[in-house]
Amino acid sequence: MKTLPLLALLIASVAQGEVLRISEVREVSGDDTERMTHRYRFEGQEKEEELFVLKEAIVGDRDVARAEVAGKGEIYVELNPEGAKAMEEATGNMIPGLSRMAIIVDGKVVSAPGIRMKLGGKFQISGMEEMGDRALENLARRMSGKPELDPKEDVPQPTPPRPRPNTVPFTEEEYQQIKARRENMGIYHLDKVPSKEELEAKLQKGMDRDAVIAAFGKPYMASGKPDDGTFQLDYQIAPEKREANPERKMIHDGFTICFSEGKVTLWNFSSSDIPREEKAVGRVPGLLVASYPRVDFSSGDVDLIAMIEGVKIPNIRQELNITDLQQLLSLTITVSSSDEGAETEQWISTQCDFMKILALHFPEVEDLVDGTAGDKVTLKSLGTAVSPYATGDKSLLDLKGAPPKRK
Repeated sequence: MKTLPLLALLIASVAQGEVLRISEVREVSGDDTERMTHRYRFEGQEKEEELFVLKEAIVGDRDVARAEVAGKGEIYVELNPEGAKAMEEATGNMIPGLSRMAIIVDGKVVSAPGIRMKLGGKFQISGMEEMGDRALENLARRMSGKPELDPKEDVPQPTPPRPRPNTVPFTEEEYQQIKARRENMGIYHLDKVPSKEELEAKLQKGMDRDAVIAAFGKPYMASGKPDDGTFQLDYQIAPEKREANPERKMIHDGFTICFSEGKVTLWNFSSSDIPREEKAVGRVPGLLVASYPRVDFSSGDVDLIAMIEGVKIPNIRQELNITDLQQLLSLTITVSSSDEGAETEQWISTQCDFMKILALHFPEVEDLVDGTAGDKVTLKSLGTAVSPYATGDKSLLDLKGAPPKRK
């Protein structure tokens, strides 16, 4: 089950207390914190760290609307509206790349992920392969306030995931082509993550933004506006250059640099368990001819809706293939998920080229557009329309590449 955004959590054995609790981690101890031990595996080695965790929970059992086994060693959690709002508000006030949350299950810290963006009310807990099917099912039930299985009751089997296509790494030539297309749109990635020694050799406290960019190039993303003096630059490795990571280990995938009064004050590595993005065997090049507006994601002031509405497609009725449909779906999910945590509803014009071509090829988007009284639809409704394809409940292979003749 695909969720946006996704939290990958490592679960330990049961103890006592509240089943699920998520709290913020602080740098120093205080009357409002408790010292907790976090044991985990990093790059194949056993690690241990002491954390100062706020006693007050961001969300807990009372905020769980649904929890269910999502696969071998995985539990999908969906918060109720109050819990989702609390998560959005709390993570919205955190510092991307530096702030952390403690994920506590049955009284034990099982993960302490760094926060890269404002989070919503859906996430997936994985890494529980050591738990038996019955124990995992009972844990999910306890999280959502349901009674455990009767000893004579069979464990329900989760729906098996759709088979994934065979993939191979992109060649260096293919990667350079992808990189050039991204940078033409204003999206920049690292080719590799520097070591601690390499990072410290290039970075010094007191450097300004221009000096940092001269050393590392343009960042993937910025938080805050440079004119304000207090902001962060987020550098992230290219999806195609990540490690294969079949075991989904937590490994460094970039770094964040924090500025105060326009000068570097501190920096830290970011980590994730996201594996390398690879090319599906037999994948054909896309056919879509379109031009995308150039956006400076390092400015900290990117309007994704304006960017999507600025996409120009000379021939809306051109034929598309599965690669084009995948790219359209990915862009739609990206822009629709940007609505999470927004103070007001976000809308997108049905008259822009991007929405017109979506409506031609995705019947759910066509129904959404036809059902609106005006010339705009909400990002939330757009995300809902395409979500069956994102979760795998519907296949892109069932869609037609050529627009219907009645259009």
